[in-house]
Amino acid sequence: MIILNVLLFTVEFLKTYIASAGIFKIKQKRKVFFFYLAAVLLLTTLTVFRENMNRSVLFVILTVFTLCLNAAEYRKIWMIPVIYIVVSMLDILNSLVFIRCLGLTMEQIQGNILLYTVINSVTLIGLLVIYGVLRKKNREEIHLPTPAYASLYILGGGASLIYLTCAQLSMMNEYKAIYHNLWLGGLICSGIIFLIIGGLLFHKTGENEYLKREQDMNRKILDAQANYYTLLLEKNKEIRAFRHDIKNHLYCMTILGKQGQYGELQEYLEKISHSLERTGFDINTGNEMVSAILNDLSCKYKEVHCEWHGKLQSPFTLSNYDICTIFYNLLCNAFEAAEKTKQKEITVQVKYLNDALYVVVQNYFEQNPVKEKGVFISSKTEGDHGFGIENAKMSIEQNGGVYEARVEGNRFITEIIIPEMNCETTVLG
Repeated sequence: MIILNVLLFTVEFLKTYIASAGIFKIKQKRKVFFFYLAAVLLLTTLTVFRENMNRSVLFVILTVFTLCLNAAEYRKIWMIPVIYIVVSMLDILNSLVFIRCLGLTMEQIQGNILLYTVINSVTLIGLLVIYGVLRKKNREEIHLPTPAYASLYILGGGASLIYLTCAQLSMMNEYKAIYHNLWLGGLICSGIIFLIIGGLLFHKTGENEYLKREQDMNRKILDAQANYYTLLLEKNKEIRAFRHDIKNHLYCMTILGKQGQYGELQEYLEKISHSLERTGFDINTGNEMVSAILNDLSCKYKEVHCEWHGKLQSPFTLSNYDICTIFYNLLCNAFEAAEKTKQKEITVQVKYLNDALYVVVQNYFEQNPVKEKGVFISSKTEGDHGFGIENAKMSIEQNGGVYEARVEGNRFITEIIIPEMNCETTVLG
């Protein structure tokens, strides 16, 4: 009995784990095997001391609780119970198919643990097939709907699960051949229809959230470009004015030199140098889009000083959307944190190492950054807090890159490495 219970729990655990971590990509910590062994130990202990316990309820609690504890993303924990409900519905549909095809009854299925394990294994195989197909297609990260939809999915899925379960129980004691096949067919079809509708709704709401974020990022791109080209026009006017006056300045300096008024000549040269500095950009990164972002943030956070070391090569392999998503979010977070400190400065270092772009962003901070499950997130209080870093990290990883963040003293250091196929030489900042 103990071995069969452990086997059945293992199948139940694997189904939910594959669906959550593999299909829906809810990141799990590396301690998953440790949590699984702890759950098995608890299950074994309860089986020894309480033989008449409700096996199904215990499996639900152990599976959901174990995966929730091991989840590395707090925002997606609510999905695990929903996923378990969906997996349970697949089990019920499989059991209904077994009843129809093999002429079994619910009493036979419920009373035979080995047979019940086989039915659950069919669901496991189906989930493995789905996971393999999605992995082969190299599917991108799922964009989740807002948590406001969580209650809708939980209530809808739970109600459907109760409906199918009650229908199963009603068939345990009554077996009328005339209505049996119609009843089974209706249950199977209704379950499949619900899963299809639920999947479409989930995809649609997630797609809407993705489009909202993309629209917001496109707006930031347009704003940064508009500010950049406005700055270009202003600098162009200053250059034209400087060129217009340069002949007069040269004539005046010549007169001062002939008259031996070297002190006034030195002062005159300093004023001209100051005017010349104003005709150039404060920071030139080597990439027009990144320069637009950086100059836009420098104008917005005037008290923060930014030191940029190294040059970006153009053109980028990355799209303008990815460039803005990565650099805007990383730099914006650095500027925002530095503005709140006494040391209002950030440092950016750019290097090309073989065929990869290496960027380090450092800034001082006043308040310790929030860390959830080993990942630093934004400390903003708005409803969309944390999405900036999450979006930047997602874009980096989707382009085959690596994102790392750490704290050293009162400095926050972000490092990214992105494969860059257009780089021709190794450039050190």
